[in-house]
Amino acid sequence: MDDRTTNSMPYPKKTAKSVEAVAKKFYAKSQFAATALAAFGTPSLSFCSVLAIEIASFLMTLVRKGLIEARTYHAWYSLSLFVMFPCLVASIHSGHPDEEMAAYRAMTACFFSIPLRLDMRVSKYITWCVSIVAGFLIIEAGPHFVDMTRTPKVIAWLGMAWSAGDTVYSFACAERSQEASEEKVEMPEGKLAHEGKVSGKELSTQQPPYVMPNLG
Repeated sequence: MDDRTTNSMPYPKKTAKSVEAVAKKFYAKSQFAATALAAFGTPSLSFCSVLAIEIASFLMTLVRKGLIEARTYHAWYSLSLFVMFPCLVASIHSGHPDEEMAAYRAMTACFFSIPLRLDMRVSKYITWCVSIVAGFLIIEAGPHFVDMTRTPKVIAWLGMAWSAGDTVYSFACAERSQEASEEKVEMPEGKLAHEGKVSGKELSTQQPPYVMPNLG
């Protein structure tokens, strides 16, 4: 069994597999951002990324000792990941060129690393070699092609908005899928008999219907 923190973290008992998969993808994306910020970011940004990594291990220990519930673990871990976003926004609007460039490099590296690793399943070594080089070269070449006082900020905001929107949309779809599955399982017996699928007498003697497991 894979015992890495994000793969072994517990979830509340009634959490659907679809919701769990979306949560894991959100955590993975956040970890890529944290790694990119640790490589390129300012000291404050690097500290924020390390905070999430360290608090995850601490919270996992509390869960295993029975001191907190899985729901509490996810709430605090998500909050520690969210702290990076206000810090990132503050950096790109700081007015200090070096701090802004560091944030842009990290965001560019994140832009390349997430699809390479999560979607294309490229080796993590190749992923980070490509992403770090791209993050450095693209931002260094930027002043020769665009206005660095405005264009990178617009692109950064669009990227953050897309990432947040994609996560929220995925969670909403997963929640709807879970609700639909629960409605099918809890459908009243009288309704099934009325629809002619099974007679009322048979419903009283048969075992509960088999529900196909979620293979996602």
